[in-house]
Amino acid sequence: MNLGLALLVGGLAVFTVLVPPGRAPESPRPLVSVPGPEVQTIQVERAGKPKLLFAREPGGWVMRAPIRAPAHPQRIRDLLALPALPAGAVLEINAEELPRLGLSPPLATLSLDADQFEFGSTDGLDDRRYVRYRRQVRLLPDTVYPQLTQGTDFFIDTRLLKEGLRPERIVAPHRVVWLKDGAWLSDPMPAAGEPAADSIASAWEVAQALTVTSGVVEETGPRITLTFAQGITIEFGVVQHDDHVVLLRRDLGLRYEIDVEHARALMLIPGAIVAPPVDP
Repeated sequence: MNLGLALLVGGLAVFTVLVPPGRAPESPRPLVSVPGPEVQTIQVERAGKPKLLFAREPGGWVMRAPIRAPAHPQRIRDLLALPALPAGAVLEINAEELPRLGLSPPLATLSLDADQFEFGSTDGLDDRRYVRYRRQVRLLPDTVYPQLTQGTDFFIDTRLLKEGLRPERIVAPHRVVWLKDGAWLSDPMPAAGEPAADSIASAWEVAQALTVTSGVVEETGPRITLTFAQGITIEFGVVQHDDHVVLLRRDLGLRYEIDVEHARALMLIPGAIVAPPVDP
């Protein structure tokens, strides 16, 4: 409580300096008024957590550190949106005041190429956050900092396949489907209720995991192999549990969790797809 009161008083003191009596406060403007070139690298530094490094590659954004993995596209968009957030007036802060605002050292630092944004504490008035950019301190909506505090797995793409990849052959232990002359074939033919061959490929295009985690993937199980027109082959290990199925990308060290119904639609496990109940 004492800390909150101190921040509140400090925030009021800052605004007293910036907004003299009789003068209306400035309307919020974007933090960076002139858009820069297309960002190629993103770096996130947080106290007590590993540094994150992302890079724009031909196939999309990729996390390069502390692990290499496809980056979650929405998380990347959220980070890139920081310069466009509405910022309050520039706060005339002395260097001695930075520790009080959580800016010396900063709680987190986000670098978009050469542009560096340092995050401090919130103002105690409306939970806007102090952000330092090019030696200027501004108050921004607190939408980005909570993401910067998340663990590494939060930034990994939950999609099973990159956008634009559509398999043309899928080989599972119990069934094989493939595209030939524009038509999908299946061996053996699907049993009653099992997904049609063409729907399996479509399901893979948009499939996302409930959760994705990185690290050692020691579980063993059957494998499913996907082949694409681009000459790419991807292999997943499949481990079935009572209420979910785990997909293992051993080449990336990633573990995807899928619910059972989606696992059947993706031909990960045999069985009929249960239609969701229809409300009367």
